[in-house]
Amino acid sequence: MRDQIFGFFALNYVIRHRNASCGRFFVDSFQHNGPEDLDDLRKRIENGDKSFVNSLTYFNQRIKGSSPYWFKKKGELYSWIHHHVESGNGAPMFFITLSCAEHFWPDIFRLIAERMEIAGEDSSQCKFGSPKVASILNDYSLVVQEYFQIRVETWIEFVGRPVFGIQHHWLRYEFAPGRGQIHAHMLAVSNHLAVYEMAHQDLKNPDGEVKRAERLSKWAEDRCGMTASVVDGFDDLPVQRENSPTKHRLSDLDEADIEMDNQRLMKVVQVHECNGFCLRPDKGKGANRCVRTTMGTKVANIIANP
Repeated sequence: MRDQIFGFFALNYVIRHRNASCGRFFVDSFQHNGPEDLDDLRKRIENGDKSFVNSLTYFNQRIKGSSPYWFKKKGELYSWIHHHVESGNGAPMFFITLSCAEHFWPDIFRLIAERMEIAGEDSSQCKFGSPKVASILNDYSLVVQEYFQIRVETWIEFVGRPVFGIQHHWLRYEFAPGRGQIHAHMLAVSNHLAVYEMAHQDLKNPDGEVKRAERLSKWAEDRCGMTASVVDGFDDLPVQRENSPTKHRLSDLDEADIEMDNQRLMKVVQVHECNGFCLRPDKGKGANRCVRTTMGTKVANIIANP
């Protein structure tokens, strides 16, 4: 589990053997008159004969991660979109990114601690605030990835379908270049097609942009409980890393505390102090704060016990 190289070695071993088998099949089945060696191939290319290279590039769709592989996947995605449009389900309404909060989920630490104890390792540092958390999460990244995929499936079942009306979705898992942890991008076809169509109709009017914004804002607030509204004194809410609302489950709260917990959650995950990446000048207190649209308690209550 902890070996830094074994996962890559195993993947490389599988792909190499698969490629070798496919390569023999490709040459035996499709390239009876193929080049004898690299010099022969180089001469053919110099003479304008690129048939072998073109065939091989096309056949490389079978190799996961290759450029032809992703080109094929892009074509499959376009076909998926056209199918739902022609079937009357409509085009995707949502592009959703689901990120991994591996430093805050208590179940991640519980599961990794169990794995460490089974392996006879010391799990005392597998907890919030430990200086070894980042190292432990990297060592047991497979636990994080497995748990995250289960969380995504749970989110689709208890939030995506009942709240956003998701009927069909296409999802791709990726890994962050920085810390290397998993996240997901999703295109979703919703049964809220009516508001989608009306928003397009709004654009035909002279003030269509304003009407469309108002319509979508009202729909998001009424249907999903989404709002950027904050309580008075929001900037002064006491939220530190030690008492972050991401560290406990909603089901652990009393009903009277849910609204304030929602405000604290917004401050932790939906607000950040602008820096050079935002390309916005600092114009005084409050002006250097970006607020993203966030989900309100209507969504939070649905995922009361993740």
